[in-house]
This record gives sequence, structure tokens and C-alpha cells, in this order.
Amino acid sequence: MLPKDSAAALLERLSAACRDPCKYGAMSTSLYDTAWLAMITKSADGQTSWLFPESFQLLLDEQLPSGRWRAYASDVDSILNTMAGLLALIKHRTQQVTEPADVPSDVESRIANACREVDSMLQSWNVMSTSNVGFEIIVPALLDYLGDEGIYFHFPGHEALISLRLAKLAKFDPIKLYETGANSLLHSLEAFIGKMDFDRISHHANRGSMLASPASTAAYLINITGWDDDAEAYLRAAVENCEKATPGGVPSAFPTSVFEVSWVLSTLLLAGYTSTSMGDENVSILASFLEQTLADGKGTVGFAPGYVADADDSAKAQLSLSLLGRKPQYHMQMVNKFDCGTHFETYPSERDPSVSTNCNVLMSLLHSSDPALYSKSIGNAVKFLCDAWDQGAFSDKWNLSPHYVFMLLSQAFVRLLRCWANGDLKALPSPLIRERVPTILLQILHRTLQAQLLDGSWDTSSCEPTSYAILTLASISSLPWFDAVQPYIAGAIKSAQQFLANRDNYWDDPSYLWIEKVTYSMPTVSLAYYIAASCIFQAAESWTADVRDLVAPLENLKKVSKFFSSLPMFKNHPLSERLLGLSTIEASCCAPRLLRARYDIFPHRDNGDDKYLDYIPLITVSCNNLGSPIHPQSLMDLMLLSMLNYQADEYMETVVRVHFGHDLQRIRELIVRVCRRDTKPKTGSKRRYEQCLETDLNEAISLQDVENVLSRFVGYVLDHQGVRQSAPTLRQQLSRELEAFLLAHVQQIEDNKRRFTAQSGSLNAAVLPGRTYFDWVRSTSAEHTSCPYSFVFWACLISEPGQSCFPNPEAKYLAQGLSRHLATICRQHNDYGSVTRDRSEGNLNSIDFQEFRDDRAARETSPPRESSNADVDGKRHEGEVETSRKKGYLLRLAEYERKCLELSLEELAKVCSKETMDAVRFFIRVTDLYGQIYVARDIGVRTQ
Repeated sequence: MLPKDSAAALLERLSAACRDPCKYGAMSTSLYDTAWLAMITKSADGQTSWLFPESFQLLLDEQLPSGRWRAYASDVDSILNTMAGLLALIKHRTQQVTEPADVPSDVESRIANACREVDSMLQSWNVMSTSNVGFEIIVPALLDYLGDEGIYFHFPGHEALISLRLAKLAKFDPIKLYETGANSLLHSLEAFIGKMDFDRISHHANRGSMLASPASTAAYLINITGWDDDAEAYLRAAVENCEKATPGGVPSAFPTSVFEVSWVLSTLLLAGYTSTSMGDENVSILASFLEQTLADGKGTVGFAPGYVADADDSAKAQLSLSLLGRKPQYHMQMVNKFDCGTHFETYPSERDPSVSTNCNVLMSLLHSSDPALYSKSIGNAVKFLCDAWDQGAFSDKWNLSPHYVFMLLSQAFVRLLRCWANGDLKALPSPLIRERVPTILLQILHRTLQAQLLDGSWDTSSCEPTSYAILTLASISSLPWFDAVQPYIAGAIKSAQQFLANRDNYWDDPSYLWIEKVTYSMPTVSLAYYIAASCIFQAAESWTADVRDLVAPLENLKKVSKFFSSLPMFKNHPLSERLLGLSTIEASCCAPRLLRARYDIFPHRDNGDDKYLDYIPLITVSCNNLGSPIHPQSLMDLMLLSMLNYQADEYMETVVRVHFGHDLQRIRELIVRVCRRDTKPKTGSKRRYEQCLETDLNEAISLQDVENVLSRFVGYVLDHQGVRQSAPTLRQQLSRELEAFLLAHVQQIEDNKRRFTAQSGSLNAAVLPGRTYFDWVRSTSAEHTSCPYSFVFWACLISEPGQSCFPNPEAKYLAQGLSRHLATICRQHNDYGSVTRDRSEGNLNSIDFQEFRDDRAARETSPPRESSNADVDGKRHEGEVETSRKKGYLLRLAEYERKCLELSLEELAKVCSKETMDAVRFFIRVTDLYGQIYVARDIGVRTQ
């Protein structure tokens, strides 16, 4: 069947369901909810029987030989299924009924095996990474219920779980359920058995159900003193709905008609399908259904008519109508109900905000008849999404696939730029539109292209994430910024669509990606994404100059990118052209933020040679795009630190050397005082530091001026938010390494002075008698590079709050050793590329050490000859040859340090998490790339 025919067939199916929307839902079966139905008994005429024996039979059939019930897509699925299944087994073993169901003869072994499996799963459960609906109140409740049966579990995440439960209940008082107002806790009443009077909440039943939850409704029916025929009828309808697929089973939510209709319609319409291509009559039926449901809900809707409204379904319903040209008038009601000032809530007082919900609301408002009316709310949503992206907090609570939120965010941000270009949203902050939004779209594009598999798919050859990715690429590629990489994007879409075409026989078997109490699949919605992605109508779009000019690769960055393509890191990379092309555009977006911070700490110097500013953004971005992506905010933090390190080097070599080279001891004392925070940093004069050092270095500079500058620098590093929330041991180590970094600059000034004094026109004079090159390059020289302290700063940023990413003594030792090897390589590469500059400025270089001269002396066996013009040229040539030979030794020593580094990295990987190692490897790539650049050309700061 062709996609357009599939679209029409899908809408015909949904329009038929709208005849009785409260008895329709396509959500997959939940064994967790099924277990609650298996525990319901009904008494009539003195007889007690199980209400749904078929549900218990399904549980028996689905229990695995190990004793657990399966996970659909996440660990907590199996935990919930197995705990509820275990409770049902126990109830059937002990409950007194007149007509007992067939309890299996092996029930005791089933119970024992299930207990063992629950314990095993709880021991390894990462509580804080779980996002399933209500898990923080449901799992503790199940632990209590099993405890009442004499079964107890102790596991590492228990304390964190209880903390989450307390946080959840701090916003929800179950007693308020006795009142008339709707509450999302109604969806999880099974968590409150023994803690509330269920007879007092019957007024919340909607056609018999408790907020469309079979498990919650079952708990209500079990715990009321009488009987509720409507609740029984609701549950029987839910069972009947699943009869063909899994007899006796029920989904986590039923019905879901608004959810399915609004998601299917909006998905197909955004992909370019029209009312005509999908069937005008069916589209009209579905649109009228959404209009009526919105009207009945006074502008907001839930996932089915009459249920508690949520921002997600309200936004999608209104978006669908807007795309059909029906101009819904309920956007302000949605804003008033769900806008909490900084973002939109899915439900009032939710514990964690949802990224996808904010994308959906944003998209709905941007498609309203007058987006300018909602400028403030739109701005808040955009800022929330940008902040979440920058901080890496972009996993969603309603869908497991990262490509789902990539798709939603790209669609919303492209629409945002369209509205802004039309003049509707000029009130939004300029940096938000001009820098953050384009940067995020570029990062989404690169991550999506990078994650594509060889067969054209994404996420282990899965159709639904592949559909999300196709729609993401199609949306972003409509922007006018990607001419250079458009063939790559088109090729990625084509190969992905071919993958979908080859797998169309799997379209009826959707992935378990959607999150409820347990993970579920939604065949109708999944099919809509398959259809949309398979035949997306991507019409050529025209953009205003305002949008075209948002992302224009800076000419100097283009030149740097061309140079990068010749470096070892990129020269043999199969996709270097695409990678560097996208990285150059992204770096151009990052550069303004770097330039704005240029004079926040160190003073302006007009005659400074700041070519490093052309390199820092592209180095950081391209290294990130080579591996697992780092949080964008951490990338920017590292760019800023890199800039400050260059500026610190420049400041020490110009201001401190020139004005205090005769009194360095006082500078040492000042550094120690500032780094150890012995006294509060003095603010000093309010004058702008841009005016402090223009071009005249002879202007009087006081010790207080130096202290003010260094205090700001030290304060930026030690008071950075990522540092403040890191482990105390990391903060202390950072303070020591930062102090060593600044003191190394003072020592370098002294060494340079000694070299200059001892030099007397000869490069062969001893400079550090009694000190070996090994001692120097591993200590003062390594610290001078900034690598050791920067590595600890980076460790603070990538660690969880209050913890260290290096979890034990072995990891800490290996990490510190790794950073020293890396710093040594960095210095050796730097010195290799800066020999000429160091000689002209009188700076100590690695090849000035005695070890590099001893080899030459041993080889000089020929007697001296008389001088001549030819001899002068010959000596000049001989000097160049000699320098080249020394630099060769230097590179070989760097290769030795590289082997040590690789061994450290190999050992560190055995004791650290994958996330930590990804971040460490990124830091090494950045440092390596600086080294490769120095070997090819000198980008250091010229101070003379």
C-alpha cells in the first residue's frame, strides 16, 4: 500500500473509532495493569469469585522461566510487572474464593523465583534515571504491600526512591482527592491502598474509570465497601479492547482517542499531507471531534473526552485544527492553565517538566492566528528548551528515543524562525534567536547525521526512531544555511526512506518507546510517523535575509577549517568534509558568545595577536562532533576557559613580566593569597580594564591592579557553578592545580630571564644548571600549559553533584597521571611549533636543555675551519639542521608520552563509567588537536 493510501486508511480507522471515543484505544498491553485486574474479586449471592480469571491466566502464560515478567524497553518495566505479578500470585494462593481459579501446582516455585528476580533487579536499578509515570509512589507502595505478605527487599536505591516519593507527595495531598477538583493522582490510586478512604472518591469516576487507568480503577474497585457496576463495565471494555492481541490483558491507559487523533492528524499535516489526500470526509469527522472535545473542556483536553486535561494533548489538538485552517480560539486558555512562568507543565504541579510537552505547546502557539499575543510564553518556552539542551537535560519523560525530542524541537525552532522572520516575535531576546536557536539546530543536525547506521536506520534498525530522524532532517534542511552539506542530508534521508520501504512488513509491530507506568507502543501513532517519513513533501522554502544571515560561516573560520582538513585528526576521516563543514557553521554561532566575554576578566590589549580566537570555537566543536556529544553548556565553558588560559599567559608575559619582573616574590605571595582565599578579593578601582592597558605598557600598574585581575580569574574558575557543586576533593585539587599554574608562569618568567642573561648571544649557554629536562617538563613546564588544572576543572563539570567522576583511589591516581602525560605532550608539541617565536622573545624552550646539546657535542669530531662567506651560510644551514634534529628528538619524546597516555587511558576505562570516559576522551582530543596545530603552525600569543 502506498503511503498516501495508508494515510487515508488510518484516518478512516480513527474516524470510525470516534463514533464511540470513550471505548477506543490502541495502546499495547500492560502486564502491570493486567495484574491488578487479576486481583479483583466480586461477591454476589454469597459467592465470591475472581472477576477476571482470564487476566490471571495471561499472567501465568507470560511469566518467564526465570520467574520475572518481561521488560518492554526499560528496567522499571520488568520491576513493576514482576512486583505486581508476584502480588497477584500471592493473592491467588491465599485469597478465599468460592470458585477458585486454577492455581498452578508450581505456584510456590513461581513465587520464590519471582522474589529472587525482584531482588536482583532492585539491586541494579538506577532509580534517578527512571521517568515512568508515578513510579516514585507506585514502587514504594508495592514494597509495602509485599511487606504485608512477609516479603521484604533491601536495595541501594531505596533511600533515593523514598526521597522522590516525598518530593512527589509534597505537591499532592491525597486527602484532596476527597474534593471535587480533578487531580492526576487519580491515575495511580493503587499507590494509596490503606492510606485513604476509597468510598469518598467515587465522584471522580468518569464512565466508571479513574483517570483512564485500568490499574487505578481496579484498586478502587477492590477497596470500596460496595460495588461499582460502571467501574466493572469500564474494565470489561478495556479487556475486550485487547481481546484479539492478548486475551485478558489491558493497557496502561484506556481510552486514548484524543491522543491518537491529534497526534496522527498533526503528524501527517506537518509532513505535507492535505485534507484531500487523506480523505476530506474522514478529516472532517476527526476535526469536528477535536473541536467538540475542546469546547466541552473549555479550551483544554486530556487523552480522551472528559478526562483531566494536560498541556500535551491540548497543544496537539489545537495544532491539528490550526494546520487544517480551522483557527481554534483556545490558546489563551491553554496558556492560562499550564504556563507556570518559566515553562509549561504537562499537568499542574508535576515533579519534573517535560521537554516534549514544551515543544508541543510552543509549536501550537507558533501556529496560532497571532503568535505575538503569546510572545512572553513563547519566549519562556524557548529559553526553557535552550537551557535544557545546553545542560544536557534533554531526555524526555514521555518517549525513550532521543530522536523524538530532536524531531519536535527542530520542527518548533524552524517554525519559530519563520514567525520571527515574518515580524511576529521581534520582542524575543536577540541572543536567543540569533545564537542559541541556530546553534541547537546545527547540533541536532550533526547528531542526527552522526547516529545514522549503515543500513540507513537509527537506534538498532528501528522503524519509529528512523521516522523521527527523517522528519528531523527534513525540517532542518529547509533552512538556508546548508548548501555545502545538502547532498549529505539528502543522501541520509533517501537511505532512511529506503530502509522504511524495505521494512514495511514491520510497520504493524511498533517499538515500545512511549512511557506510561510501563513502556508501551502505540500502533496508530507509530504508523502515522512511518507514513509521514516515507513520503514527506519537502517543498522549497524561501527565507528572508534576516534568517539567511543568522548563520554565515566567518571567513577566518573557513580558512581555519581548510587548514584543519590537513591535520592528522581529520585528514583520513571518511566524513571530514561534512564534519568540518557543519562544525565551521556551528563554531561561527559560538564565536559571538566568546567575543562578548573577551574582556570580562583580563584587560584589553590593542596590539595583542589574538588569532587563537579563530581556533578555539572550531577546535572545541569539531572535537565534540568526532565522538559522543558533550553537553553544550560544558562545551561553552571549556571554550571560555581556553580563551582565559591564553589571556592569562598573555597577561603574565606582558603586565607581570614587564612591571614586576624585578620583584616576582611579591607576585608569588599574591598568587598564593588569592588562590587560597586567605583574604577576600579586593575589588579595587571601578575603571574599565579596557582602558587599563591600551598600547602603552609603561603606564603605571600597581600590585593592586594585578591582584584585582587575578582575583577575577581565580574567582571565575573556583566559583563556577559546576565547580561549586562538585566533590570537595575535586575543588581542593582544582585550587592547588590553579595555584601551580599561576606560579609556573612566575617561574617561567624567572627561567626566561636566566636564559636571556646566560644567553649572551649564544643559544648553547646553560640555562637551568643541575635540573634535567625530565624534571622541568613534568613539573613547571606541564603546569604552565594549563592542562593539569583545566583537566580538574573539566572533571568538576562532568561529575554528578557532590561526587567525583573518578570514583576510587585507583581512578584518581590514573586520572592525575593521565593529565600529566597529556600536559607533557601538550608542552612538547607547543615547543615544537614555537621555536622561532621563543627565540625572538627570549623564552625557554624544550630544545634549550642540556640533554638536547649533549648529543650534538658527542657528534662534533671535525676540527674547526677558517671562516668565510660560504662558512657563514654553512653555519646558518648547520643551525637549521641542528634545530630540526632537536625537534625530531622532541617529537619522539612526545610519542613516548603518548604511549604512557594510552596505557593510562586503557586502565582508567576499567574503573570509570562510559560517560566519564567519553568526556575524558573528548578532552584529550581537544588537547591533541591543539598539539597538532602547534606542530603545523604557531598560534600562541606574541608578547613582544
